[in-house]
Amino acid sequence: MPCILKLAAIAPFAGLDLSEMFHVKRQGIAIGSKCDDIGEIVANELEESFPYLGLPDSTKRALPKIRKFATLLALWGQTTNLTAHPTDPNEIIFHVMDSLAPVALAIREPASTLGRSLRKGRRLLDFGSGAGFPGLIIATAVGIETVLLESRRKRASFLAVAASTLGLKYVSVTQSFKEPNSDSDRFDIVTARAVGKHREFFHLAAQALKPGGIAMLFLNIGQAVEADAGRAGLVELPAAVYDISRGDEKIRRVLGIWLKES
Repeated sequence: MPCILKLAAIAPFAGLDLSEMFHVKRQGIAIGSKCDDIGEIVANELEESFPYLGLPDSTKRALPKIRKFATLLALWGQTTNLTAHPTDPNEIIFHVMDSLAPVALAIREPASTLGRSLRKGRRLLDFGSGAGFPGLIIATAVGIETVLLESRRKRASFLAVAASTLGLKYVSVTQSFKEPNSDSDRFDIVTARAVGKHREFFHLAAQALKPGGIAMLFLNIGQAVEADAGRAGLVELPAAVYDISRGDEKIRRVLGIWLKES
């Protein structure tokens, strides 16, 4: 089944129609392939898909790094709990494409709050990075300075090895968060994906963000946000909704966005 990412038209991205974004032609991806083969399959399919994202050449040049990442994820995932199916290329592609959704939105709406925040020269903090989704993938695609926050030692070790193997000198890994002392040390974006402690996320985002910075939370459609971001001083902005395939299943996802006011 083709890997399809469709971004719905929700303000401030009204009129955005990416229903034809992905047309991956390869069928019958083998689960349990050799790690090198998995990396090659992931990279080849993404290469076919990237033109529909409208990604710049600098992002397309990230494909060899994503190939290395997929190979490394498959290798480590056999002994470390990184994802549910680390040797399934379809599963890796889903996670990568989900991570790239805000990049696609930012490129298409460069004047939006997201577009102004997600670009080189900004700083990103990824809360609960796990296997590197979305932080490591965003950093690879955009070249943005990124801190991956992961409290679990084995996953933090994987992230450090992955960042080093991919040559991402602008990516660092930490197991604990310390509130910045000044605005120059704060972040333009704080992200989280597959995190259940929303109150903790909003509290950390409020501490870590610069005035005018944004918090991005990846959610499933209908998933409740179990905390009031306003209590942390964050203002909710219109969300973006998109569809992405996961094997034969189409998943509707939501990118929640909150602004830290000046």
